[in-house]
Amino acid sequence: MPERGPNGNPIGKNNQCYCGSTNKYKRCCRNSDNSTVPLLNSNELSHKLEQKLRATHNQESCYHPDAPYGCGDRIVRAHSISKSMHLRPISHLGEVTQISLGKRYDKNKTSNGLVIKNIGLRVASTFNGFCNKHDKDLFAPLEDKPFIPTSEQIALLHYRTLARELHSKISASKLKEDIISIHPEPLNRFSKRHASWKNLMDNLDAFCIPNHIGAIEINGELNEIAQMISGNIQNTLRSIIFKVDGELPCSFSGNFTPRHSPDGAFIQSLLTGTDENAAISLHTHHENSISWIIITWIERNHNLLAPVTQYFLDHYEECVDLLVEYAVCNIENVFFNPLWTKSLNNDQEETLCRWIRTNTESQKPILSYGDYGSSKLDFPKIKTVLSTTC
Repeated sequence: MPERGPNGNPIGKNNQCYCGSTNKYKRCCRNSDNSTVPLLNSNELSHKLEQKLRATHNQESCYHPDAPYGCGDRIVRAHSISKSMHLRPISHLGEVTQISLGKRYDKNKTSNGLVIKNIGLRVASTFNGFCNKHDKDLFAPLEDKPFIPTSEQIALLHYRTLARELHSKISASKLKEDIISIHPEPLNRFSKRHASWKNLMDNLDAFCIPNHIGAIEINGELNEIAQMISGNIQNTLRSIIFKVDGELPCSFSGNFTPRHSPDGAFIQSLLTGTDENAAISLHTHHENSISWIIITWIERNHNLLAPVTQYFLDHYEECVDLLVEYAVCNIENVFFNPLWTKSLNNDQEETLCRWIRTNTESQKPILSYGDYGSSKLDFPKIKTVLSTTC
């Protein structure tokens, strides 16, 4: 007698399986269909996956160079952007604003589709990346001394940014492992009945493998920067340091691999082999009502990244606007002053929306030099290029 598939239609055990494979039903989904393990519905699956991903993201590590030899203190929620020096100057009532694109079901999104969320200073930009002792000791030259800036301070900014990116990529590279570990059999049965989840399972490697390779590359660069800070090897970190004539209403920190220059010219593909991708980091620093924007990269990648770094030197007059746009288009670790965010008009909100959409949808980030009009965000001008190694 024919059995019945999940849609209630009869199916013989020697028939081709309904899931779309070329296998017979008895060699494909029959055992799963007859399993006594309950099938997860979409809400249960999404909830379990969210719990698993949160647990993976919150895994505790210490990325201090001496961590392999033991940490004598507890792991803390370390700030990838300094709370006291970089977040507090742009805060209001102990909060900063993070802006993202709203999904269809988001009730709090603006008319332009933005979700504006205020986050407490204790939480903003944090990750479980350092023990309490190492976090204080390693970054003391940044937190406890005036920003001159020295090569050590620039290296520490770069190191902290890389540590957060490494933590994020390790979490992302475990996505497939997290999904499968929820419950392999019912998940397999569920994905065969729901095209979106089946597509997700089929494409997980395309997401996880680049993140795994990226984590290996960042870990190597992190070790290299640690050797520079300790003085064991020559400083090979290049930087451009812009001093802003005033205080920026935002703080950001992130490391990414640009595929195109800011004017849209092709630079590099995202490699997944043995060759190294050329990555660049963007940082802000605030001190005594003065802001700094710092671009850092490893010297061996200088020629490949020259179209990016030279672009900002060539567009000196609009450099702050362009750098903030470039940061929002390429990194997620960006926070704004809540009062500044509330003061934006509709055209300015639309500008931010376009930048964030470029980031979210992985579009080619062609910066809007000289094309601001009423959407101009009125950032302070560059006072001077304090130091450049280009």
